[in-house]
Amino acid sequence: MSGPTRDLPTGIIDTHVHTSPDAVPRLLDDLTLARRARAAGYRGLVLKSHHTMTAGRAGLVADLTGLDVFGGLALNAYSSGGLNAPAVASAARLGAKVVWLPTIDSSNHVMQDVGNFPTLPGEGEPRPTPVTIVDESGQLNPLVDRVLAAIAECGLTLATGHLSAEEVMLVVERARRRGVRRVIVTHPDMPFIGLGVDEQRELAAAGDVWFERVAVVMYPPLDWPASSVAERVRAVGVESTIMATDLGQPHNPCPVEGMVRYVEAMLDCGLSRADIETMTCVNPARALGMDPLRQETRTAR
Repeated sequence: MSGPTRDLPTGIIDTHVHTSPDAVPRLLDDLTLARRARAAGYRGLVLKSHHTMTAGRAGLVADLTGLDVFGGLALNAYSSGGLNAPAVASAARLGAKVVWLPTIDSSNHVMQDVGNFPTLPGEGEPRPTPVTIVDESGQLNPLVDRVLAAIAECGLTLATGHLSAEEVMLVVERARRRGVRRVIVTHPDMPFIGLGVDEQRELAAAGDVWFERVAVVMYPPLDWPASSVAERVRAVGVESTIMATDLGQPHNPCPVEGMVRYVEAMLDCGLSRADIETMTCVNPARALGMDPLRQETRTAR
């Protein structure tokens, strides 16, 4: 990711950042990151936590900075008790934009022992029972239907969290039938998810499904070459790709710096500036139900 620094596109929306306050250490707090993003010409951020709802605090930071800052809810035992449709409705009333299906509590995450997340409330306590999406017969948990119905009714964006590839395929198809209008497939290329190119193309063909390809894969422990990310973008398509960072960990760069490096890397791999603008500005806006061509001018308090 070397080479001269190039200007970021104006109007970036990073749909996946981690900030404090959180139950695990984070590099920056909400307000500091939002101010840095606004100074860099961003349009918005989506604050994600595995452990708590971020919608209310995102609205406060938006008012303080004038940036479009959104939050949401990850349906983990830590944050919502699991597949909790009333919690989805409550998050929507607080201004949530995104609902993630289980992440660190998903059966897939736990079974593959992806973790590095502390057990709550204290060391030595047993982990919560994994949140099951699919039963032993391959049928979706009925609670998934209730959650999808709540997401559809509230006009929210569904994100697939840390589900397995098989679960992602089932859930996205069911989400369509339940009236969910927008789906973000969360870092589909991560090894513990492993959604293949053909599967991604199949989902993309239905429209209004975006694949969130995250900068964090280019840092330890994965250390992917940028060319691998660019290859997947080309294989599945710019129009269905969101470039997000998934940064905010103390050992990684600030998400804004990480986005600069990510943009430079994709340009160095031969993607055009128009491609970058589509993946960092236009597609994220569409995935969040925003006008991709119009940026509102907000006044900071």
